[in-house]
Amino acid sequence: MSTVAEIDQIIVGTVLCGHDGRRGTLYHVAVAEEHRRKGIAKEMVERSLSLL
Repeated sequence: MSTVAEIDQIIVGTVLCGHDGRRGTLYHVAVAEEHRRKGIAKEMVERSLSLL
């Protein structure tokens, strides 16, 4: 359920996501500073939530 974003084989963002069987939690969301404000975090969070 965690997600990693890559650009040209370089990791630029990640979401740490999991569940305890009942509740889903996003623990951390991080995007490299030079790649922020491009919708990367939104896409990763939406993907992780859909996997929950």
